[in-house]
Amino acid sequence: MDITRYISAMSRDFLLQNWALAVSSVFALGILLFVLYRLYLDSGRGRLAERLRDLRQARGEAAAAATQLETAQQKLASLQRKAGSVKPRILAEADEAVQDADTMITITGDKVMRAEKQLRDVILEEFPPNRQDVLRNKYL
Repeated sequence: MDITRYISAMSRDFLLQNWALAVSSVFALGILLFVLYRLYLDSGRGRLAERLRDLRQARGEAAAAATQLETAQQKLASLQRKAGSVKPRILAEADEAVQDADTMITITGDKVMRAEKQLRDVILEEFPPNRQDVLRNKYL
């Protein structure tokens, strides 16, 4: 029991005498983790992961735009069936919503194509030829 008390007292005294060392070691650990994270982001795998995340986000936006277009078309069709009792302004707004959703489909389709190209470029630049086909088949 005395040895445990001696070690804890010694550790406490050591920390009290070298508090700046303890604080700087915490900062050094944080800086080291940040540097390692930046090195990962600059590596081939990090760039691939970032471009893959961009591609998945663009595909999600494209799917959301397709859903929005389908909803707008259904609403327009419903309003056109009731054209005799619907205000022309509401019918025109529904038609504009369909046109906007169609434009959004085009925009998100372009985003997907751009994200695929960027992913393809990273695969070609950062990975050897024997892995390129595997990565393209897996992600594109």
